[in-house]
Amino acid sequence: MNSKFYVAVRPHTNGQHGIHKEGCPFISRNEKVVYLGRFDSVKEAEKEGLIHFDSAKCCAFCSKDMMNRENHDKLYHLTNILTEVQEAFLCCPN
Repeated sequence: MNSKFYVAVRPHTNGQHGIHKEGCPFISRNEKVVYLGRFDSVKEAEKEGLIHFDSAKCCAFCSKDMMNRENHDKLYHLTNILTEVQEAFLCCPN
C-alpha cells in the first residue's frame, strides 16, 4: 500500500527539508510543500525528495509509521510461511 509524500519548501533549523506522509501531524496546513508522489517506502520518497532539495529527509514520525507497516507486512508473510510448513509436516507420513 503506497502513501502520498510531500517535502517542505522551507528547511528546518538544521537545514534539512522535511519529507512528510499525507496526514502527518508535524506538517501544518500553512506550510508550502512540493508533492513528491505515491511511494511504498520512506526510502523511495527520500530519493525523490533529494531531486528537489540537496538535504531532504523523512520526518521521524513518518519514518516510524512506515517502518512499522513494512515490518508488520513482513511478519505477516513469514507467519503464513511458517503455518504452511507446519501443516506440511503434520500431513507427512512418518
